[in-house]
Amino acid sequence: MPVRLSVCMITKNEEEFLDRCLSSVSAVADEIIIADTGSTDDTVQIAKKHGATVYPIKWRNSFSAARNLSISKASGDWILLLDADEVLEETDIPLLREFMNTTSCDGCNFTIINYIGRTAGGLHTMHNAFRLLRNNGLYRFEGAIHEQIIRRDGKPIPAGAIETSSIRLYHYGYLDDVVRRKQKRKRNLPLLLKELNADPQNPFLMFNLANDYLACGEHEKALKLFDRAYHKMDTTQAYAPHLVYRRAVTLYNLGRYDLAAKAAQDGLNIYPACADLEYLLGTVFSEWGRYTLAIDSFNRCMSMPKPPDSLRFMQGSTTLRPLMALGNLYLRLGDYSRAYDAYAAVIKKDINCCSVLYQIGKVLNHIYADKATVVKKLIGFFLSPDYTPNLILLTDILIQERLYSQAASCCEKAAEDLSYKQDTDFLKANLYFYSRKFGEARRLFEELVSQEAASTNVLQNITCQSAQYLFVISLIEGKTVLDSDLALVERYCDRLTYRVYTQVRNVLNDRDESVFSPDESWPSVLTEVGRLFDRVLRTGEFDLFERLLYLLNWVDSKAVLIELAQVYLDNGYPGMAREQVLRSVKELDYLNPAGLSILAQTAGIPRAST
Repeated sequence: MPVRLSVCMITKNEEEFLDRCLSSVSAVADEIIIADTGSTDDTVQIAKKHGATVYPIKWRNSFSAARNLSISKASGDWILLLDADEVLEETDIPLLREFMNTTSCDGCNFTIINYIGRTAGGLHTMHNAFRLLRNNGLYRFEGAIHEQIIRRDGKPIPAGAIETSSIRLYHYGYLDDVVRRKQKRKRNLPLLLKELNADPQNPFLMFNLANDYLACGEHEKALKLFDRAYHKMDTTQAYAPHLVYRRAVTLYNLGRYDLAAKAAQDGLNIYPACADLEYLLGTVFSEWGRYTLAIDSFNRCMSMPKPPDSLRFMQGSTTLRPLMALGNLYLRLGDYSRAYDAYAAVIKKDINCCSVLYQIGKVLNHIYADKATVVKKLIGFFLSPDYTPNLILLTDILIQERLYSQAASCCEKAAEDLSYKQDTDFLKANLYFYSRKFGEARRLFEELVSQEAASTNVLQNITCQSAQYLFVISLIEGKTVLDSDLALVERYCDRLTYRVYTQVRNVLNDRDESVFSPDESWPSVLTEVGRLFDRVLRTGEFDLFERLLYLLNWVDSKAVLIELAQVYLDNGYPGMAREQVLRSVKELDYLNPAGLSILAQTAGIPRAST
C-alpha cells in the first residue's frame, strides 16, 4: 500500500509565493497542514484553494512551537516540511516517492538551492536541510529559529537515521528584493541573539547568527562569530562544512586574501573531497594576483570527483565553473588563445551554456582584426546557425561586440521568422539606438513595453531592458521631467534597477538626496550604473555622460573608478581608462585585478580625450 504524505508549513503573509509552492507538491501531497501566524493578505485563501487545512495560531517568537503544532496535526506516514518561498523540483517527485516507500530511515535532508542577488535562476548557493520526517511520534523540533530536529525522549538520534538526498527544493526568499521587503534579517537577529545569550558556547547558534550578519553585509561581525564557532565545532555535524566554507568566503569578501587562502586550505585538510573549497581557493588566488596558484587550483577542481551532497554548496565546481574561471582569468591577462580554449571546452561540456558564447565573441574580437573571421568562427559554435533562436543569439553577441553591420545582416535573416518578432524587434531597436536613430528606436521600444512577453522569446528581460532604453533616450532628447519613463522602469524592472534610475533623475535634477539604503547591494548597483554609462558613451553623448558621472558620488563602493575605467576601455578610450585606475590607487587606495588588467592593457598609452 502506498505511503501517505502530509505537507506541513508555517505561514504569514506569503501570498507572493504560496500558490507556486503548493502547486509544486500537488502531485505528491495527500494532505496540507498550515499553521498560520497572523496573515493579513490572501495567504489563507490561497492555502484553502489548494485544499489545505489552516490552523490560525498566535506567534510566540518560536518557529519550533509553530512547527511542532503543524506536525502534530499530520496524519500521513511521512511529513514534508516546506517553507512558503520554496518549490519542489518536479522531476524529483519520483525520487521522493521511492525514498518514502523503500527507506528504513526516519528522515532525510534535501538539497536546497537558494537563489540570491536580483533575479531567480542565476546566482545561487546550496545547502542541505532537514525536510522529510517519518511520522512515528518520536521527534519534535527545538530552537526559536533555525529549529533542529530532536528525539522526544532526549536520546541522541542514531547514526544513519537521517539520510541526505539530492531531492531539490528551490528557495526564493533570499533574493535581494524579498529580503529587503520582508525584513527577515531584522526578525531573525533578535531571536538568534536571545538564544545565543541563553547558550553562549553553542557553535551552531554562533554559525546561524553569523550567517544573518553576513547576509546584512556586516562582514566583521560575521567573521568574529564564524571564528568562535570554527574553534568549537564538531566536524561531523552537518553544518560544519558550511561553517568552514562561509568563514573562508567572509575573509575573501573582506579582502584578506592571505587568511582566506589559509582558511580554504585548512578546510580542504578537513574535507578533502570538497571541490567548492578548492574552487574558492582558486578564486582567492585569482583576486590576490597569484595567477599561477589560481590556475593550479582550477585545474585541480577538474580532476576531482563530484563531491557528496553534504560537501556541495554550488553546482559545477568540478566541471564548468573552473573552466569558466580559467577563461576569465586568461582573458584578464590578455592570453586570448588560452581563454578561447577554456571557453570552447565549456561549450564542449555543455552545448546549452549560452552565456559563454558572449565570452567567446569577446575573445574572437580581440584575436582577429578581420571581423568577417570573427563572425565565421563564432558561427562555428552553433550546430544549426540558420536556426532562428541561434541567429537571435548571434545578433545579440555581435551587438555587444559593436559589430553592428554584421549584426544587422543576422538580424534581417532572423526577422523572416515572425515567431520571434519580439526578439528581432528588440535587436532592431538596439541597432537603431547605437546608430543614433533614436526616433526609430523609441518606436520599437515603446511597442515592446506595451506587449506581454512572448513564451517563445530567446532573449531575457526584453521588457525591462526596453524600459531602460526608453529612459536613456529621454535623457538624450533632453527631457527634464522623467516621471513617465521612471514609471516604466518601476513597473518592468527589479527594485534595484528602479533605485538606480531614480537616483539618475535626482542627480540630473540637482536633488541632493539618495534613494539607496546603507545595506544596499553595492556591487549590483555598480554593475547597473556601468551598464547605463556604457549605453550612453557608446552613442557618443559625451555631455550627458559627463553629467551622469556625478551618480558615482552616491555609490558606496571603492570600485567605482575601476568600473568607470572599464567603461572607458570598452568604448575605445584606453588613456582615460588608465587615468581612472591610477586615480583609484591615489585617491581611494584601491586596486583590484580588473584594475591591474586595465593597467596592463593600457601600458604606454597616452591619455585619451573624449
